[in-house]
Amino acid sequence: MSTINDLPNEVLSKIFSLLYRSYKYECLLVNRRFYSVAVLELWKSITINGHENDRTARCFSLFCIRIGERVKRLTLGYGPHHHQLVCILSYLPNLEELVLSNTPSLIEQDVLQIPNLPIESLTIHKCDWITSIETALHVRSFSNLIQLDVDFRLSGLAKFLRIITIDEAGIPYLPRLQYLSMGSRTLQGDDLDTAIISFLKTHPRIRYLKLRFNQISNIVFDAIICHLPDLETFLVYEPISISAKSIRKIVYHCPKLLYVQIDHIRSTEYDFPEVHHRVRHHRLTLGYNDLKHIRANQYADIIND
Repeated sequence: MSTINDLPNEVLSKIFSLLYRSYKYECLLVNRRFYSVAVLELWKSITINGHENDRTARCFSLFCIRIGERVKRLTLGYGPHHHQLVCILSYLPNLEELVLSNTPSLIEQDVLQIPNLPIESLTIHKCDWITSIETALHVRSFSNLIQLDVDFRLSGLAKFLRIITIDEAGIPYLPRLQYLSMGSRTLQGDDLDTAIISFLKTHPRIRYLKLRFNQISNIVFDAIICHLPDLETFLVYEPISISAKSIRKIVYHCPKLLYVQIDHIRSTEYDFPEVHHRVRHHRLTLGYNDLKHIRANQYADIIND
């Protein structure tokens, strides 16, 4: 009878990829073969904070195999400076996901080093150095981008969206984008709705949409219905002016929708009697079955009319 030790390395790697990181470390201790596969799997995703930057770069340079080529995801926390970022990225030619979180030592020009890599997912959170114009000019050069998650501490989100929407020929800068998450902790301008609608109109492939600010209106919900036919997941935080009717319209007219979560909602359980138990503590959470119940009520209303 065959055992797990008889499996080829490619199959072992697939199995290890499904494990929690702590279990991957345990696999290192099983035997030499498990070690050789698990160590490469662990290097696919790395997190670097503060003083670890120089040590990580030296680690890449000293490895007997080109371990940096295995890294697919890099998370940079507090601490990296310009020369450290450039040094680390030079060892990661196959990097696909980059997370910049609370990196005050970086500057806008550092992001210019990134588009040369095949980045498909970019996250920028808690970075005071980002400004709407400079960041947008860099982000729109990521032609392979599938996922974008940006959190603005300052104003300028509308301007950011306008810059990354389409070029002078009317061609979208990010044609492959499917995952979009945007947030802001400050009050934005009155033109934010218009900027969001223009962006959604030119990026119909979006399947995951997360909006983390309170300046979103019913007309944005109408635009989602019109321009995002493949939307599967929709999350909104603090939608002050959103009505229960608009939420129902999203559910009715987005047939591929699988999950909805709306925090700090003004509506109550009486606005959603079919799924009243899904409205708790000013949060509406709708899974697949909940969405089916609401849609069934739509058809009943049509018959009754």
